[in-house]
Amino acid sequence: MQGQLRLEYVLTRDDLFAFHWRAAYDSRLARRARVGTYATVVLLMFLMTFAPSLFSGARAFSLISIAGFLVGSLGAVGAGWWLQKRLATKVITQSVDKEKPEGGLVGRHTLVIDSTGITETTAVGESHTSWRGFDRIEQNSDYIFIYTTPTAAHVVPRRALASEDHAAEVITMVTAGIATVA
Repeated sequence: MQGQLRLEYVLTRDDLFAFHWRAAYDSRLARRARVGTYATVVLLMFLMTFAPSLFSGARAFSLISIAGFLVGSLGAVGAGWWLQKRLATKVITQSVDKEKPEGGLVGRHTLVIDSTGITETTAVGESHTSWRGFDRIEQNSDYIFIYTTPTAAHVVPRRALASEDHAAEVITMVTAGIATVA
């Protein structure tokens, strides 16, 4: 990897919320956990509805029991989805609201990406992380996430980049840097 890339941007509370929301709700791990929870609810509803028939030897499934199972399962999964979304929003909002402007997370950031790693400068300090200290890079339509641990990342808003070519250059440089120590 040759050269140096300098990014300057302001990270807002909305950006911080988006990062936490992604981890809590949109990440592969969060989706897998949610699907597992919903499957467990449906299985429990099935057992509560049909276990008496299965173990009594009658094997009679009435239209009422099938309707009860479907309505109960959909209701429980829907309520769980709504409650989880509402609670996640509340907890993340409370956490983000505690961040001070220019306190290191919310505010101006400068990232310098070069052959040795990434140097980040904020109003409260400067840190350098060598490529050995990076976990992965991920992206969505609004952000590039450069993970230093499985749960912590540099959040780069795409609005701070001049173009999609600029975003591709960032992703290429970080991916190449991480690959040097893999």
